[in-house]
Amino acid sequence: PRWGKMVAPGIYGPNHQHFFNFRLDMSIDGAGNSVYEVDSVPGPDPALNPHRNAWITKDTLVASEAEGARDWNWSTGRYWKVANP
Repeated sequence: PRWGKMVAPGIYGPNHQHFFNFRLDMSIDGAGNSVYEVDSVPGPDPALNPHRNAWITKDTLVASEAEGARDWNWSTGRYWKVANP
């Protein structure tokens, strides 16, 4: 689905927001973690989203610790996710 994800067969989870703040130990499960910057952006087709109130998420891999110095982006609700493949 365009404005969210299928979370189980026949169950759709629309994109929505929650705000939590944590201090995390990123190496608790080893050093093989990846960090992604996630921005919420309006869909590319205004005809499918005329009120511009639905969005998709864009994940960008943070390739190095040096590249990881990031700023909060108020216009995209930026957040970061840690994945351990």
